[in-house]
Amino acid sequence: MRGPNQVFTDTLVVDEVDPHGKKFDRVSRIICNSIDEDFQITLDVNTEIYPVTYNDKLLVVLAKSLSRDGMETDGKKRDAWKDTVTGDSLADDYEYVMYGKVYQFDDKGSGGAKA
Repeated sequence: MRGPNQVFTDTLVVDEVDPHGKKFDRVSRIICNSIDEDFQITLDVNTEIYPVTYNDKLLVVLAKSLSRDGMETDGKKRDAWKDTVTGDSLADDYEYVMYGKVYQFDDKGSGGAKA
């Protein structure tokens, strides 16, 4: 179920793990496609704490913050990745959580996008 703070939710299949060779001991670069093949994403995952292999299915959620509603209790927008005010966050619902920025986004025009 998509919350007000979530901008993207999809189930992805791991198509490649370290396609250009392993560069770091604890991190693998994975390339995933959505099940209907209209979306591809490349992610760096700490495989020491969250092992990922070819053909694994991952539920991926992109959110503005880990706050369930995206707001502080006083109505201010939450910028922090960690909810320390209520102790309740989206991270409680998932096995693996990453924090960062989208470095590249390509819109292919014909419905295909690459981030």
